[in-house]
Amino acid sequence: MLLFVVLFYIYPLKYLTLGVLGGLFQLPNRPSLDDARYVTLIYSGGTILIFGTFLLLYQHAWRQPQWLALAGLLYGLMGPLHAWNGYRNGAAPAALDKQRSAPAE
Repeated sequence: MLLFVVLFYIYPLKYLTLGVLGGLFQLPNRPSLDDARYVTLIYSGGTILIFGTFLLLYQHAWRQPQWLALAGLLYGLMGPLHAWNGYRNGAAPAALDKQRSAPAE
C-alpha cells in the first residue's frame, strides 16, 4: 500500500515540474497549469496519506512493546554485522586498497 501511496504522491510532482520548467525550456508537450489547483489537492492528499500510513505503522509497533526491544537490538547489530560480512568477503579491504592507491590531490 505504501508503494501505491508514494506513486500517487510523485505523479503530481512530475506534472507540476513539467508545467513550470516547460515554459522555461520551451518543451513541446508542456502540460497546462489550468488544473494546478486540482493537482495541488491531489499532491496534498498524497502527503497526508504517506504520513498517515507512517502514523499507523508507528501505532501498530507501539502496541507491541515486546517486539520493540528486539527490533532495537537488531537495528543496533546491523552495522557491525554488515562490516563483519564485508571484511569476511574481502569487499572492504579491496575498496580500502583502491582508495590508498589513488593519487593524492
